[in-house]
Amino acid sequence: MDDQLVPHSDDLAAMLAAVGAAPAHLVGNSWGAFVCLLTAIRHPDAVRSLVLEEPPVIPLAIGSGNRPNPRILLGNLLRHQRRTLTILQFGARTIAPVQKAFRRGDDETAMWTFLRGVLGPDVAQRIPDPRQQQMRENTSALKAQMLGAGFPPVTPQQVRNIRVPTLLVTGEHSPTFLPALTGWLAELLPDREQAPGGFASDARGEHGCGQRGDSRLPRPASGRRRLTDCRQRRVRSKPLHPVPPHGSPGEARASTQLDKSRTDAAIRNLRPGNSP
Repeated sequence: MDDQLVPHSDDLAAMLAAVGAAPAHLVGNSWGAFVCLLTAIRHPDAVRSLVLEEPPVIPLAIGSGNRPNPRILLGNLLRHQRRTLTILQFGARTIAPVQKAFRRGDDETAMWTFLRGVLGPDVAQRIPDPRQQQMRENTSALKAQMLGAGFPPVTPQQVRNIRVPTLLVTGEHSPTFLPALTGWLAELLPDREQAPGGFASDARGEHGCGQRGDSRLPRPASGRRRLTDCRQRRVRSKPLHPVPPHGSPGEARASTQLDKSRTDAAIRNLRPGNSP
């Protein structure tokens, strides 16, 4: 069974519309961050701002699908040689072995190969037993992603067209392909900030195929502070709601304050012991 990211994006936009929550602040990690990015591309009216922690935007480097696009790959090797080689190394050392293990029916090896590739071996071996079991239960989704149609199309121009404020988060000790991809996004997004490394690396145990994390894994105060500081700078510098022609400054301030309250409440829910 194939498990593509585009339907997840469309489902998210439909849910936001159904509950009256659009436009919304979207915060995503790994696959979830990719879904948030796709939602901003495909459904811009549903998104107010983005916080993206290391989305695997591999199509920017090698094209969409499950095989590299020769034209896109060659162009990037000429323009971004180091970054592109880093992505190719990840594909050769992680994606290809994971696919081979799944094809021969060795799902356990596939899961651990993937985790070591995206988390690093030191973090992977420290994953708590309950979290490991949760990952095993989600292995079918990873298998469908690895053996299905591959990554959805994402082009540089589509990323340039995203106009909402975006915070990009990376880790101090993340595998090199993840900061490389985040750097790609940073060059393309017109309205973005980058949090200094250190947030994602402390929470990297929360990856696991983009599924819900274990609340016992660390979520440091430094990471929450960076999100809050970025949010406060945004509120002080400009309202996230454009003021309509007939709107008053008071209406704009009230809308921004309501927006800030909702976001601050969401950030508080990231404290240890709460669900992500």
